[in-house]
Amino acid sequence: MDRYRFILGHRTRWRVGEMCRVLAVSRSGFYVWQKRDPSRRQQETERLDGAIKRLYQASRVAPKSRERCGPKTGLLVKTESPSE
Repeated sequence: MDRYRFILGHRTRWRVGEMCRVLAVSRSGFYVWQKRDPSRRQQETERLDGAIKRLYQASRVAPKSRERCGPKTGLLVKTESPSE
């Protein structure tokens, strides 16, 4: 539940009881939600999020490693002279 997530994320800033009252949820409901095991859908979402983050990080590192490689021996580079 989004309200419970909000409370969880802000409990160091505001009191849980006050947030529950303002957001119209029960305090006991929040604590039950907090102790509940993640659903299969939530577990799958977390697994996919982790995979996406790893792929993103790998894609950010790969180009940098290629840039460090110098030109290969025997590589011909065509340059144009200023008079052409």
